[in-house]
Amino acid sequence: MESLYHDVFTLAAAGIAIINPDGSFRHANDRFCEIVGYSEDELKQITFADITHPNDLELDHTFIAKVMTGEIDSFSIEKRYFHKDNHSIWIELHSNVKRDEQGQLEYAIATIFDITQRKQVEQERELSTIRLESMFEEQKAGILILDAIRGEDCKVEELIIKQVNTAFAELFNATPEILIGEGLVALQPGIQ
Repeated sequence: MESLYHDVFTLAAAGIAIINPDGSFRHANDRFCEIVGYSEDELKQITFADITHPNDLELDHTFIAKVMTGEIDSFSIEKRYFHKDNHSIWIELHSNVKRDEQGQLEYAIATIFDITQRKQVEQERELSTIRLESMFEEQKAGILILDAIRGEDCKVEELIIKQVNTAFAELFNATPEILIGEGLVALQPGIQ
C-alpha cells in the first residue's frame, strides 16, 4: 500500500507538496516542482511565502489563521506564485491539514494546478468587454439593444430595452438607467 501512495504522490497530474507548520516545504512532487520551477531540494530551503506574490500574502494569512485556530482544516483559493525565473503564475490551491491526536497541526497538503492560461483568457475577455462598453458609450449616435420576449407560440410578444448608450437616452430626455428594462412601446407615445 505504501508503494501505491508513493506512486499517487509522484505520478499525480496535480502539483502536490507537504508543508510544515512553519510554512517550509517537507516534500514536493515532480509536477509541483515543474509548475514553480524549483527542485524539491531548493523548495526545502524556502517557505511557501517566499514564492507567493506579495499581493496574495494577506489572503494566505487569512486562511492560515483560521487553520491555526482550528476553525477550518481545508480551503481552496486562486493565487499567484513566483516561478523560479521570476515570472508570476496563477495557481488554484487546495489545502488540507493533518492534525495529531491533540489537534495540533502536523502538516498541510497543498495541491496546486497551473491556471495561468485560464486567467490570461479571463483578463483578455475583461479588457475586451471594457473596450466594447467604452466604444458603445462614446458613440455620438444613439444605440439601442433589445431583448425579444417570446410567447408560447415563439412569436415575439414584446421588445424590452436591454441596453442603451447615453446618446440614445438623451433623445428621450432620460438616462440609460431609466430606460433599461422598459418595453420598446414605452418610447412610442400613443402606441399600445
